[in-house]
Amino acid sequence: MKKAIIALILLLTVCVLFGCLFERVTLITTQSHPDNGYSISLYQIGSPQWSFGGVTAKLVLKNPKGKTVEQKTFELANDGAGVFKSNLNAVTWLSDRVEIKISEADTSNIYTYTFYYE
Repeated sequence: MKKAIIALILLLTVCVLFGCLFERVTLITTQSHPDNGYSISLYQIGSPQWSFGGVTAKLVLKNPKGKTVEQKTFELANDGAGVFKSNLNAVTWLSDRVEIKISEADTSNIYTYTFYYE
């Protein structure tokens, strides 16, 4: 019985440590260029920091072969909520780059990120 309790405690400890070391990354939405095969994806990393805190988000540009070309991690003020598809305000595909506008839920801020193709 004592060995079973020790094994259970060790198992729980490993699970907690594993959960702390690896944050969950959740895909929110992906948009693709209609012609050249590039795609831009919006991810949420982890959970919102507290009841009215920000949340970590990431944009990733991939080429037609699925290789990451560029990425940007940033904090998003979403009033304690996670990242929403609606935070991706606009995606403009241009001949040499993509411009992404990200809006925050609890402010009127809109940020523009520019990623260039390979």
